[in-house]
Amino acid sequence: NLESIGVELTERGHIRVDEHFRTSAPGIYAVGDVIGFPALASTSMEQGRIAMCHAFQIAYKTDMSPFLPYGIYSIPEISSVGPSEQELRDKKIDYEVGRARFENNARGQVTGDADGMIKLLFDPKNKKLLAAHILGEGATELVHIPMFVMAGGGTIDAFIDAVFNFPTLSEGFKYAAYDGLQRLARRDAPPRSRVRGAIADPATRPWFVGVDLSRAAGGAGRLSAVCLMDSFRRCRFSTWSYDPAGTGLVPEEAEGAGFVLALAISGGGDGQIERALRREGHGMLSEVAEAEVEVVLARPEVLWRSWAQGQTLRGSAGRRKRYEILREQALELPVGFAAIHDDQLDAAAAAYAAYLWATKQADCRGAEVAPRA
Repeated sequence: NLESIGVELTERGHIRVDEHFRTSAPGIYAVGDVIGFPALASTSMEQGRIAMCHAFQIAYKTDMSPFLPYGIYSIPEISSVGPSEQELRDKKIDYEVGRARFENNARGQVTGDADGMIKLLFDPKNKKLLAAHILGEGATELVHIPMFVMAGGGTIDAFIDAVFNFPTLSEGFKYAAYDGLQRLARRDAPPRSRVRGAIADPATRPWFVGVDLSRAAGGAGRLSAVCLMDSFRRCRFSTWSYDPAGTGLVPEEAEGAGFVLALAISGGGDGQIERALRREGHGMLSEVAEAEVEVVLARPEVLWRSWAQGQTLRGSAGRRKRYEILREQALELPVGFAAIHDDQLDAAAAAYAAYLWATKQADCRGAEVAPRA
């Protein structure tokens, strides 16, 4: 019955306080969960210090930074400071992104953290850091580095100018900043014209992408597995929300650097996506010169049957065999057998088929990759 002693509550039932965490009742302060957002242990401690210093007129601490880190102590850890991309879009705030992955970081390779990543959001006009989001080992520790840059009103140049110990995960901030600058340069550059014959030899392209379109259920908005494989056969999985116009089908980093995309199909294929890719100027196998090909087709059932020497791979045992086939071909998959799904295996098989065709280790029948016996 707080109202009886003069302590006012908010419309959500939390205790109302001022900037010193005083309640409406003289001499009574409140901090932590009872005053509402953000209700974190870290912020509650700081609120308590401010309240105590004010109550006893100690000038040690009078304010708290508006930049609050969030940490989720899961495996892997997740931590962030600042708004998300969705929040920035909702507020119509322009931003650019810089990413760095632990799999490309020397310390990440030592620890085996292939799934970790750093994402920086910054203002494209002045490069001011707006937010940082981290997934992976030590994320709740790493987040304090961008938090201090933000608190000082800094830009992503702070990471580029800094010298980090090597090998460390914190060095990833430098490469996320470099990635952001490259994206910024592409944003300001004139649109790339697709001149026939001007595309690099498929074997020299850095990315091979497989997208599973063989699951026919659903329509627009259904999720399709995507495998992004580099020339060292290191794979990364993501999902693509199906769009008949093909929007967002090719990952941004592959779009900018060069790729061969394999559409994993069944039945008669997906004519809508193929037409959309043609409209965007992506050359289809058998329709353009080899150096201009960016899109091929692959049938997972044909690939698996060939690689398994005619065996039919079904059920859990079949899934394990498909996983082992890819591992035997030196594909570095980001998840183990117990966590991988059939559509991810098919997407990885398609990406590998694109690689085999590009490096002349597979033939083609029309637009489809035909594995060699």
